[in-house]
Amino acid sequence: GPDSDPEPLASPDDLAYVIYTSGSTGRPKGVALEHRGVVNYLHWCDQNYPVHVPGGIGSVLYSSVTFDLTITALFLPLIQGQQLAIPVTGPDQTAFDAAIDLICTDIPIGFLKATPSHLEVLAAHLETRGARHHITTIVAGGENLAPQLVARLLDASSTQTTFSNEYGATEGSVANVMSLTTAPDPHGGTTTLGRPITNTTAYVVDHHNQPAPVGVPGHALLGGICLARHYHNRPDLTRQRFTTNPLAPPHPDPRTYHTGDLVKWRPDGTLEFIGRIDNQIKLRGYRIELGEIEAALNTHPHIHTTTVTTREDTPGDKRLVAYVVPIPGHAPDASGLRTHLQRQLPDYMVPSTYVTLDQLPLTPNGKVDTKALPAPDHHRPELATTYTAPR
Repeated sequence: GPDSDPEPLASPDDLAYVIYTSGSTGRPKGVALEHRGVVNYLHWCDQNYPVHVPGGIGSVLYSSVTFDLTITALFLPLIQGQQLAIPVTGPDQTAFDAAIDLICTDIPIGFLKATPSHLEVLAAHLETRGARHHITTIVAGGENLAPQLVARLLDASSTQTTFSNEYGATEGSVANVMSLTTAPDPHGGTTTLGRPITNTTAYVVDHHNQPAPVGVPGHALLGGICLARHYHNRPDLTRQRFTTNPLAPPHPDPRTYHTGDLVKWRPDGTLEFIGRIDNQIKLRGYRIELGEIEAALNTHPHIHTTTVTTREDTPGDKRLVAYVVPIPGHAPDASGLRTHLQRQLPDYMVPSTYVTLDQLPLTPNGKVDTKALPAPDHHRPELATTYTAPR
């Protein structure tokens, strides 16, 4: 055979994969990604995430190939010529449970990528077992990352661990924006998303598609080489979400993707995630961003993680409900949480009910499963002292 490299079978413009992601309507949409974006992202990862550890393994793969988080865990160690571990699942065990069993051994691991909800489970297991992990690089993606979780996993490390927070969309070849840290974020309720990676861009615009000033929340637009080609067989949705860049030149992007996320620029030039625009609700005439309430709750010193939703268990009685997972050994009561929120939020944004859980229910991909959240118990004693009957 020839002694030269074979010619590439694919060009940068060719399709690399289609991943289906569910939308707010519940109808899945197929995102068509090209080789150029995937290669750009993986090349950036190769330069910033060294996965080699002496006597260890490069990465642990536990997530499904239908989830774009897998792209990093699958291809990065192979690019660097390192071992990829796929844990064997035992009876009544999830893939992430098997990954935790491997992580809790003495085997050094170069790289782990997971959602913050899965990392929360990992931190709890390490604390319960009194174990330490040996992971060089931990990358979080897919959800808001609380600085308290970063601190717990850095404290549980036996090595010099670097923590990375990636932000992007399935419509943008895994991640467009990221940050690296070796210490907990000092800002409080949320961890910075960071800055755009090589050959990508991020914009924050207001309702008039004008640039939002520093510190002012706005819609996140993504641009650059990583953007998807389109939604498969959904031209109407493609036109709606992939649009001509609304900002006046000069800018490098003729085309941008509307993420549906609410973000803001920090003074240091990094992005901060606030919440989903489609998580904006209207309750008793007020527009409320659920992400803002969650961020405020996460600043409580005894809270690990939380999610806030609206419930209407009694017809006509629509209210805000906060589901909280406390730090082991602490049990903040409803009145204390309410007082904490009242220092930061207007009254109409303070949930009326608080449900304490050992952990938040997760989807197979490691994100919070809001449909599996339990109905509040109306007879819990901590609510009695603050409940005011209708009059």
